[in-house]
Amino acid sequence: MTTYVKAAAKEKELVEKEIKGGVLERAERLFLLFIGIVFASVATVYLTTAIVILAILSNITVLQRILITIRE
Repeated sequence: MTTYVKAAAKEKELVEKEIKGGVLERAERLFLLFIGIVFASVATVYLTTAIVILAILSNITVLQRILITIRE
C-alpha cells in the first residue's frame, strides 16, 4: 500500500511532485525486516514482532502520504 499511494497520486496527477515522507521509507522497511530475519535465528518471536511493527508503521506511513496528497 505504501508504494501504491505514492504511485497512484502521481499517476492521477493529484500532486505535481513526488510524495516523500512518512514514518518508514522503503530503506527503513527493508532494514526492519532484515533485522527481524537476523534475530529470527535466535527466536522466531523476533521476526513476528518485526513484521507486526512493520505492518503498523507501514499503515501509518500510508495514512501520512494520503494526508500529504489531500493537503496539496
